[in-house]
Amino acid sequence: MNKASLSKFVSILFVSLLFPNASFSGPASQNVQILIKEIKPRPTHPRTNERIIITCIYDDIAETLLLHFLENIGGVTITVTNTTSGESFFQTCSSTPNTCALSLSGEQGEYTIEIEDDNGSYYKGSFILD
Repeated sequence: MNKASLSKFVSILFVSLLFPNASFSGPASQNVQILIKEIKPRPTHPRTNERIIITCIYDDIAETLLLHFLENIGGVTITVTNTTSGESFFQTCSSTPNTCALSLSGEQGEYTIEIEDDNGSYYKGSFILD
């Protein structure tokens, strides 16, 4: 198992343990796993894999965005926007103790996630709620 697969497995396991009822609650649940990418990448060496620093899952039952930080990047400001309706949600939190939850309205639409850390790095992701 490579490092990226192991990180993904640990993230999913962590969320499953943190929210046991929301992870696999039956056929009505449609949790959405969201890819968060760094916009201003840190310097990397040639031929290195892209580092995943933040994993994110939308829990449709709790209407909550669950972020898991794989390393300490300090304080973060999270902005989630439903680009269909224009509705926005904001949250500030610390990347320690490794998790942060942001409640959303659960309205259908296309959403963008923008995260800025204390070091000036930006991360972005998107997802759709049907």
